[in-house]
Amino acid sequence: MASFKVDGHTKVKTFKQLFKDTFNATLRVYKGNRHADDEATLASIREEGHAGGEFECGSLDLVNVFEDFVYELYGIKVQVATQDDWVLVLDGITLENAGKIKKGATRADMEPYVGLK
Repeated sequence: MASFKVDGHTKVKTFKQLFKDTFNATLRVYKGNRHADDEATLASIREEGHAGGEFECGSLDLVNVFEDFVYELYGIKVQVATQDDWVLVLDGITLENAGKIKKGATRADMEPYVGLK
């Protein structure tokens, strides 16, 4: 099972690159409603009241569970998109399968991956 760990000292660009290298999908990271600065650390863009810390994400994690977990831990909004960053990946798809969705995918192209482990 592919996975990687990050913590508050991890830069946004490193987080996104680790995600891409591990799952072959795109990770969008936000500070508020804007894309986060690639040079910022996760701790520096964390919302007040969120503890932060180290976490590991794995290939069998579902997109929506991963996105919710990052928000709960850091108060950082993230979204998983297809490998070409064309469209957001549907909830219920594993991170591993997110990277298998073809370029220029539509919702219909993704539906067969929902619920697959």
